Amino acid sequence: MSRRSPLAVLALLSLVGSLMALPGLPAAATNGQADEVPLYTACVPSAIEPAGFEDVPASSVASDAIDCMAHYGIMPGTSPTMFEPGLGVTRQEMALILIRAAGPAGMDVPNPRNQGFKDIVGLPAEVRYSINQLAQLGITRGVTASTYSPDTVVNRRQMAQFFTGFLALAPVGEGGVAVESVVPDDRVFTDIEDLPHDPYDAIRLIYELGVTKGTTPTTYGPEDPVTRGQMAIFLSRLLGHTNARPAGITIQVEDTSVTAGDTVDLVVSLRDENHEPMVDEPIDLFYVAEGDTGFVSSGRCSSKAIIEAGDSRCAIDSGEEITDADGNLFYTMEIPKSLTLYAWSGDGNDRFDIDSTDHVTLEFSVAKSPDGFVLTDDMPKGAVRLPFGATVTFTFQLVDEDDNPVREEDAEIRILTVEENDGRQIRDRTRTYSTDSSGRVQLTFRLTDPNSNSNDPHGELNLEVLRHDYGRMTDKSTVEINTPSNRLRWSDDDSDPTTVLLEQTSVYSTASNTGRNRVTATLIDQYGDPVRGKRIHFTSTDEDGLHQKSDGDALNAHRKTTSRRGVATVTYTRNSSVSRTEEITALAEGCTACLETITHYWVDDDPEDVMIADGTVLHYDADNETLVIEDGTDLYAIAFDSEDQFNDGLPGDPGTKVPVSYQAFKEALAEAEAAGTPYNIDVDIDSSDPDDVNRFTL
Repeated sequence: MSRRSPLAVLALLSLVGSLMALPGLPAAATNGQADEVPLYTACVPSAIEPAGFEDVPASSVASDAIDCMAHYGIMPGTSPTMFEPGLGVTRQEMALILIRAAGPAGMDVPNPRNQGFKDIVGLPAEVRYSINQLAQLGITRGVTASTYSPDTVVNRRQMAQFFTGFLALAPVGEGGVAVESVVPDDRVFTDIEDLPHDPYDAIRLIYELGVTKGTTPTTYGPEDPVTRGQMAIFLSRLLGHTNARPAGITIQVEDTSVTAGDTVDLVVSLRDENHEPMVDEPIDLFYVAEGDTGFVSSGRCSSKAIIEAGDSRCAIDSGEEITDADGNLFYTMEIPKSLTLYAWSGDGNDRFDIDSTDHVTLEFSVAKSPDGFVLTDDMPKGAVRLPFGATVTFTFQLVDEDDNPVREEDAEIRILTVEENDGRQIRDRTRTYSTDSSGRVQLTFRLTDPNSNSNDPHGELNLEVLRHDYGRMTDKSTVEINTPSNRLRWSDDDSDPTTVLLEQTSVYSTASNTGRNRVTATLIDQYGDPVRGKRIHFTSTDEDGLHQKSDGDALNAHRKTTSRRGVATVTYTRNSSVSRTEEITALAEGCTACLETITHYWVDDDPEDVMIADGTVLHYDADNETLVIEDGTDLYAIAFDSEDQFNDGLPGDPGTKVPVSYQAFKEALAEAEAAGTPYNIDVDIDSSDPDDVNRFTL
């Protein structure tokens, strides 16, 4: 192979080959990138459980790799509690390491025969055997025909040659790359140009395979010694190209974040305690949707465990997929929703038990497709305008049908912006914007006072969406400004109270003679700034709650003055055990527009032996998975969990009950809560014991 001078040296490489990075996806061939990294890794979580080395802190960049090499028995510690990651790796240790790695990698190793190295006489038998076997395999020829130099520390150029020789013989594993198929396109290392042909090629090959990087962005350090910690890192990457997988069952996939309906390629691997492939073994696959509990209290699968492969739920049967000659199962699966996938193996008619069956899981997170944009801004809550000189940033966020953000780049949106100041149009611009990697377009505006000696002029902004890639635009900005008649305004008017923001400790409380509630009002001006020293009147129509005077005024104890943060608070005790809905109002004195009302539910939260039919959901507490339900004149707070049963009535035929998942039930409640739409709900309460199974039908 002829060599050329470097065409380009890119300073984009990560520093130091001793930093561990698990394999990523193959990148397009460009200088400065490893283009042939493996899709999967030999160091899955079950292989990196702590090995107990006291000199390898969990924060070390080599920690996972060292634990992984200890798991395979490739690099045990120098003692049961010490690894000594800073020690150099000698050539005799290198022989031991590669021969130990050969088994898990799937390589056949010959019986050792003397290869004529005179300087290994007297070494332990395992060392002599390993050195001779390396020579028999052609991975090394020694430093001369009769010497191996076993005590010399391996340098980085020698390591590259050992590794490429090893990979040339090891079977390529799922997601790995055959070393002979790699054509290096990178010439980033300036310090290897004068090396002989073999180490020069080897260094470029292991770089492209993602095994090692440079000691600096532009140097490889071919004569630098290799430490034990570095060697563990390099080996953990190298073995990803082979068939090495941990003992037991493992499952890997390129990406667990997908869009609903995507297909993924799974690799399930089964190995015995010696990391040898287990061939023609059945693999059972099933999944449980996010939010569902797929197991009953005994540990067996419930009806919410969905069959993926095989004929029987959570049982080994004749319809199972089986491992191939390498102990692997390659399986393509469609992902319908966010779920947890389970994989396990066993003998015929074995049944899965979550408490006792060896298994592995993968959690898939499904993102819905983009459905539209949501417009928000960074103005203070409750503000209706901005003071001159202030900036406002509008964010157009790409979302799915549930208004959850979608991280999609290059979605387009065309926007007209018209800015006016002191009655004059100063800017009129129509532009098409593309979303960034977060699925966002952000626009910032600022207007300055054209006449600081007068309060008359105002500045205005009209922002109008003319077109975008998706069918829905939801305006959740502080002030809707997408029509000429409703524009965002800048001004230098004096501050005036305009808005009361009302909050309470909880939306519902237990109705009792000691039931307490705390209500907080925040008074702000037109710019969203707090207004201090103003009296707030708190009232309600509940005679057992906040109540009010006969003329509608607040009781004396419930008139509070705002603090410097614009806050006034009232805490009261409701002297009644009767469940009831209380409408609470806060009004700022001298400002008829500064009025806000909220609802508090005083509930009977002990629904034992109560059956609720055709009740109305008044409130859904997602954090505590609790429903506030009105049944006639009574209010109940009813908790539910994944062990309960959930149904939905068919449109046009509500009497027909269709089972739905726990997650789907919560999503339907959340949608109704957000829309302010009450649901009719049938609830069968068997008892107030949370361990009992109750039935909810929307």
